[in-house]
Amino acid sequence: MPGLRARHNIDPLALFAPLADFRRLALAVSGGPDSLALMLLAHEYVVATGVRDRFIVYSVDHQLRPEAAAEVRFVIEQAHRLGFPARALKWD
Repeated sequence: MPGLRARHNIDPLALFAPLADFRRLALAVSGGPDSLALMLLAHEYVVATGVRDRFIVYSVDHQLRPEAAAEVRFVIEQAHRLGFPARALKWD
């Protein structure tokens, strides 16, 4: 999905407001549309607030499907493209 862009009417500031007491937030991103949308909203939050170290992205390869490893790589690449630190995890 090169050129990911958020297209929505959701206010990222309002979305993350209930979590304001937490300095760092982990985003679990599977590569599906819902979790990718969450990552894009987090990016919009960062752009709006300038708080660059708020989020870290995690993606887990559960090894349940052959394509899972490629999905995790995609998530990590997109996270880095958006400026997020990201970690790929493998379930053994």
